[in-house]
Amino acid sequence: MSTATFPGPVGPLEMLYRPGEGPLVPGLPPAFLLCHPHPAHGGTMHNKVVYRIARALLGSGCAVLRFNFRGVGLSAGSYSGGVGERDDIRAALDHLAGLHPDAPLGMAGFSFGAWNGLAVGCTDARIVRFVAAGLPVGTYPAEPFPAMGRPLTAIHGSEDTFGSPEQLAAFVDAWDGPAEALVVEGADHFFEPRLPVVTEALLGALRETRTSRVRRI
Repeated sequence: MSTATFPGPVGPLEMLYRPGEGPLVPGLPPAFLLCHPHPAHGGTMHNKVVYRIARALLGSGCAVLRFNFRGVGLSAGSYSGGVGERDDIRAALDHLAGLHPDAPLGMAGFSFGAWNGLAVGCTDARIVRFVAAGLPVGTYPAEPFPAMGRPLTAIHGSEDTFGSPEQLAAFVDAWDGPAEALVVEGADHFFEPRLPVVTEALLGALRETRTSRVRRI
């Protein structure tokens, strides 16, 4: 697939955009922004977990825009410790909104991308649905995520060293809106050795978000 760019805060940001056929599930937004894991630790928009999330969203009929944070791939700039990366997410949201004018949007991400995507998306009224994989609930300092009733689907490995299933359950219980946590038994932070489960599990969960419960798969 060929990449393109859109304007970022410190220069062009590299992206991949796939249009969708239209949401196949009532309540799903027509397009999602998908954020990759930590740029200082090899994270890119081509990460295997990011790809699996993209497949689930595309399989649900939603368009997907994934992009490289500043300093990754062909994106301008350099890693800024998270503050600038949140500005990158805001720029990517603006670009996606331009592709889908006046439409509700979704926010998705893996690890660093999931956490910072929630932080930005919870303060943006255009976001109506969240998908998060490998949330580092045991690593990052707690911060407010004003969900305001918007649904969250989270997927997590039972052996994730960046946050335990119990910590994820507490996070989901505190979420101010419908939420479901899927815990993949025997999987690590990168969902190995059960990576293919991610797409299938998210496809099923996107059909119906249950209220504040943890399900092991």
